[in-house]
Amino acid sequence: MALDFIAFPAKTTETLGVTARKRASAVLERLETSNLSDLCQGQVIVVQAETEVLIERQLQRGGRAKPEEVADGSAGRYLERQRDRLAKIYDKAIEDDSVVQTDCCSIAVSVRAVARIIHFSTYSPFDFSRRLRAIQKGK
Repeated sequence: MALDFIAFPAKTTETLGVTARKRASAVLERLETSNLSDLCQGQVIVVQAETEVLIERQLQRGGRAKPEEVADGSAGRYLERQRDRLAKIYDKAIEDDSVVQTDCCSIAVSVRAVARIIHFSTYSPFDFSRRLRAIQKGK
């Protein structure tokens, strides 16, 4: 189970705290009512790139960033907020150096870097259940 959906608000006016608490509560409620007490830990690998690189990629793919948003800086600010939110959510994974920088890499190079972490680094489990509970409490 990934927590990425917590970092991306449904409304642009919604704050990280509001988004995270609402969604963490909804997931925890689903887990409790479905009796999914066996939610297990797993390794999180954070894939990052600089804001400028992400904007360029979005423009090439026809993604969220629009040329006028790039020009006025709002696209960059949005992506920086998302990066900050992900860093807060996955702080333990980042501390464990479970990060792949993809700024100057092809997809193949990025996939190899992820595979290198999976196969050759020390396994660093991320306690999803505990993190969801902390988010629910506003931490």
